[in-house]
Amino acid sequence: MAYSPTIWNNGDVITAEKLNKLEEAVHYEQEEMESQEKARVEAESIRDTQETARVKAETGRASAEKARETAETNRINAENKRQTDTAAAINNCNTATDRANKAAQDAEDVVAGHGFIPSSEKGAAGGVATLDSAGKMPDSQMPDIGELTPTFTQASARANLTSGEKLKISLGKIMKWFADLKAHAFADPVNNLIETDAAYPLAAPQGKILDGKITSLIQNTITKSMLSNQQTNSTNKVPTSALVYTMQQEITKLNNEGEWSGWTSLGSAIGINFYYRYNAKLVEIRYDGTLEKGRGITGQSIGYAFGKIPPAYKPKYNIMHSIPSTSSKSLMVRLYPGTEQYSVTSQDTITTQTEYVCGCIVYGR
Repeated sequence: MAYSPTIWNNGDVITAEKLNKLEEAVHYEQEEMESQEKARVEAESIRDTQETARVKAETGRASAEKARETAETNRINAENKRQTDTAAAINNCNTATDRANKAAQDAEDVVAGHGFIPSSEKGAAGGVATLDSAGKMPDSQMPDIGELTPTFTQASARANLTSGEKLKISLGKIMKWFADLKAHAFADPVNNLIETDAAYPLAAPQGKILDGKITSLIQNTITKSMLSNQQTNSTNKVPTSALVYTMQQEITKLNNEGEWSGWTSLGSAIGINFYYRYNAKLVEIRYDGTLEKGRGITGQSIGYAFGKIPPAYKPKYNIMHSIPSTSSKSLMVRLYPGTEQYSVTSQDTITTQTEYVCGCIVYGR
């Protein structure tokens, strides 16, 4: 029964009838809500049942698909095996056919008098060898080993011979041993301690001589009384470590003063390269190269000049240095007066020839 709401107006009296109507409406709404909840629960139960059925159906479909894939794999494996077995069977049939054909041909050859060895040819010259009771060829029918010419290759490493190995393997090992032997393996021993040729071995008696020399050295060891802390010219004295250190320091100082710079190029002219280097006290000039042929040099001229040398390394006096030459005895290196340039010039007027020349000049700074 549908609920018809009461319309209240200001001043209306609340009666039992109207209150009862209100309670009935509330009760009606409660029953309606309970009915809807029950319907919802039933619908949810139906949905759960349907979902369970769907999951079960999906599981069944997946199982069926897996079974189908397994069956397909088995079918493919069976087909591969069938093809393999068929190929093997065909091959066996072909082999059997070939053997049958050969047997038939052999039978025809025997009937025709071919395919067998006459008894007269066994063990005879120009025939075939026979076999003894052990299935081996008798020594009397073996070829002369001394006349064999085996082909073999040198082994890669030295190794001992092994019983039962092939002849070519043994010969290869032997060849390797001979190849590795040094020259002194075939040389007569040297019975002295002055030979310097490494190709000769030392004779055994020299061992005793060496032992004696070592013993003599041990017996002549240095004693404390022989030590000296002063520089002295005596064969009976030995410098102490302190003296050696002091001397080493002095030598190092001298070496540092004499330490050379690297080579610096002054350029090249007519095929000759010119360099210089220096230390605290000296300057060294170096030249080398192949003279260009046909270059004219006027006597006493500047000739062919190189780059300028820095003033700090210029010599105190002019330099005239004769160049060793097979074509001209007057060819020289000269520091030309009033310049800082070295040059290749000549005392006499000449024309150069092709030849290699080199040399050096050292002077104080």
